[in-house]
Amino acid sequence: MCPIFDFIQIIYKRVFYMVCLVFLGFAAISCEPEYQTSNSDLSFDRDTLVLDTTFAYLGSPTNSRLRLNNSSKHPTEGVVLRLAGGAGSIYTINVNGESGTYFDDLSVRGKDSLFVFVQIKPFEFPTSIDNGVHLLTDSIIIESGPYVRKVVLSTPIIHADIKSGHVSDEIWESNRYILVTEDAIIPANHQLTVEPGCNVNFRANAGLIVEGSLVVNGECGSPVLFRGHRHDYLTSSVPYTKVPDQWKGIWLKSGSQNNLLNHSVVRNASIGIQVGEQGKEGSDLELNNCRLLYNGEANVIGYNAQISMFNCVLSNSIDQVRLFGGGVDMVHTTIANYNEWNQGKRGFALYLADKDEDELEYAFAASNISNSIIYGWNAEELFFSSEDIPDFFTLENSIVRTDYFPKSTTNTNPQFRSLDRYKYDFRLTKSSPAIDAGGDRDDHRQEYDVLCHLRDFKPDIGAYEYVDEEGYGVNVDFLELEWMYF
Repeated sequence: MCPIFDFIQIIYKRVFYMVCLVFLGFAAISCEPEYQTSNSDLSFDRDTLVLDTTFAYLGSPTNSRLRLNNSSKHPTEGVVLRLAGGAGSIYTINVNGESGTYFDDLSVRGKDSLFVFVQIKPFEFPTSIDNGVHLLTDSIIIESGPYVRKVVLSTPIIHADIKSGHVSDEIWESNRYILVTEDAIIPANHQLTVEPGCNVNFRANAGLIVEGSLVVNGECGSPVLFRGHRHDYLTSSVPYTKVPDQWKGIWLKSGSQNNLLNHSVVRNASIGIQVGEQGKEGSDLELNNCRLLYNGEANVIGYNAQISMFNCVLSNSIDQVRLFGGGVDMVHTTIANYNEWNQGKRGFALYLADKDEDELEYAFAASNISNSIIYGWNAEELFFSSEDIPDFFTLENSIVRTDYFPKSTTNTNPQFRSLDRYKYDFRLTKSSPAIDAGGDRDDHRQEYDVLCHLRDFKPDIGAYEYVDEEGYGVNVDFLELEWMYF
């Protein structure tokens, strides 16, 4: 064959192959999908977000989370996220680590989501707004092309009176909210009066220090509350109302006199109430229809103190009552030594010592415990630092978990209604040995129990007179009674 013809044939094949490759390349490019986005497939994971109650002065202590979902397989770009209230909103939102009230040019990948965190900013109510709880709202709006979505924000906000420093001869009025931001101090020869329904909240490291007198006039159905300032939840099932060590507590200093708490709740402190000071002269305290719960180290500590307790309930601390000298008069009181905090550390229901940790000595005075329940986890719930201390105590018609006083007390299970963690209920079951076992009523303060039920003429031992469920009304959940547990 002619060599020239062979050469032309080779060139033709190569050119043909190159043309084919170019054609296939263009074909491949033309088959690639066109880049697409979606605007209509964004939605929030809920329609309304309700944040936990908080104080306007403080803002929210934690943030709440929303999820913005893209249900399309295509990304969404150019998204605008904003608060309807704009820069004047009480809310702030955080997206991708940045806080503000307006975000634009956001993107959400296909089949992915974007987290939006919401908080309350500290702010001040206008002076024309009443003290109390106000429901404030706003909304988060998302704009994606022509499509608009929104989620409603709603929060109960407390407008409170702010207190710190000296509070000489003040009256904290009925049904007002008080926020104590630093120690509030009642000077010597002055008195703080707290009226029914007042709700006193303390920040961490704040307390109420009494050098003069404290008079708390709570009433049946309208108690006064002393508590930590957190109104949210530690976990999904544990509210901060059941968490100790959130504030210092109430301290009645040496020489403080005529201190009275009626129908009051003291909770969430490190020490509920301390009466007196180490190595100094005592102070006095009268507690009527009071509940001291979830205080860390102890519900009551006394140094040379004279303490009276009528119709009181104490529980959920390491030690419930810790006394160094002094005397106590306890009638129709329930001391339940149960505590799920502090790594389950168990103290005593009643700890009585004539020396403190610094070896300072204290003397006891004549003391009486009657118609009361002192019970708990321990096989022995009374602690005496010396053998002489029991001689100062007279016990009558009481249920006490102790081997002391065998002739005047009953060491038997009082049969509380519930010992479930965080759901304690120290009312009596209908088979309780405490029913009708109390002594005669000889003081007008014994006429009603801690829940304001009339005692009959064969009173029950402890703070609670037995009442069946119908006595609390139809469909009433005792554990959710706000005035009882807050």
